[in-house]
Amino acid sequence: KKATIATSSEEGAVAEVPQSPPPLAADKKMSNKSKKNKGRIKPPPKMMRYITQAMIQWEMIEEGDRLLLGLSGGKDSLSLLHCLLEYQRKLPIKFEIEICTIDPMTPSFDPSPLIPYVEGLGLKYHYIRDDIVDRANTAGKDGKTVSSLCAF
Repeated sequence: KKATIATSSEEGAVAEVPQSPPPLAADKKMSNKSKKNKGRIKPPPKMMRYITQAMIQWEMIEEGDRLLLGLSGGKDSLSLLHCLLEYQRKLPIKFEIEICTIDPMTPSFDPSPLIPYVEGLGLKYHYIRDDIVDRANTAGKDGKTVSSLCAF
């Protein structure tokens, strides 16, 4: 099978992970449609339109595709995740989405709040801890830092 990889390059720390809305007091009176969509984040129509145009132009997703989304927790990768979930819900074709986060084990970037968030979405999650900074500092010749390791 063909594998499609969707990635997003972002700088900075993990964005605040959206939380599911608090339970409503009138949950018992909610319609079936409201119950099904409870907690779902609907991407803005303009964003969906641009992504739809690109998906059609470049034939990005086909029946049976398996997508691996690189999720940093920033606004770009979280937006892409929710757009893909919306497509998965609406499109007549079936495709799988899995998520991968690389935790560089640095104090300045802690993506661990993503673990319960992604699990709450019911997606398969690959959370990989890798001390990239230490490897970059020790991998160069003659003590030189290899910054290209941080790009992987």
